[in-house]
Amino acid sequence: MGRYAIPVIYHTNYLLLRSGLDEKITNHCCEKLLTETKLNFYIYATIDGLFKLNKKQQILATALKLFVANGFHGTATAKIAEEAGVANGTLFHHFKTKEELVVGLYISIKEELAASTATISHATEFITPQFKNVYFHTIEWALANRDKFYYIWLFEMSPYRAQISSEAMWQQSIVLYQLITEGIKKKLLQPRPIDLILTLFNSHIFGIYQYLNTGANSQKERELVIYEGYEMIWDMLKFR
Repeated sequence: MGRYAIPVIYHTNYLLLRSGLDEKITNHCCEKLLTETKLNFYIYATIDGLFKLNKKQQILATALKLFVANGFHGTATAKIAEEAGVANGTLFHHFKTKEELVVGLYISIKEELAASTATISHATEFITPQFKNVYFHTIEWALANRDKFYYIWLFEMSPYRAQISSEAMWQQSIVLYQLITEGIKKKLLQPRPIDLILTLFNSHIFGIYQYLNTGANSQKERELVIYEGYEMIWDMLKFR
């Protein structure tokens, strides 16, 4: 692994924590860097393979690859640990059971998608373009993160779905929940149960995603499918 000089502006602690290091270790590293360097604003730390130390992220990335390829039943935790380059004990230190790993991976992916979507939805104050922005962004995210998006579907069609509380599901889809609630209130969307509208929206997204993977070849065709897909879902849900 190569050596990297990482410039940090008083964010060393944050970066080390994000890399998966224990908080006590990061505090010690930062204290040592701050006392042993004379730089006031920039601290240059030479670190060999910093992200190798992030065992939890290695486990999650490997689990994603294997679950997508082999399914839940076809993937043993021992295989995940082996391919992630960690000991079985390390895997079970982060995830006590296989079920906890499956659920933890799902939550991690949904939080990533939710954070990405939240940024897009605030691009405008108007509900209709926000709804459209979320649709297009979700499709784009799905196509750019195929394994992650497929895993969401795989998880939600499995018995593991019952392990996620309604509150947790709401938090992971808070942007859409808020848009739908406001849309109904302003008579832009049909006054149907929010969970029903959310389910229809997500199912439609997955259907478009699946079709794009098999039925649309050129970029122009793909763009047309995505646009027409939006017109169809909006026509079904808009207030009449």
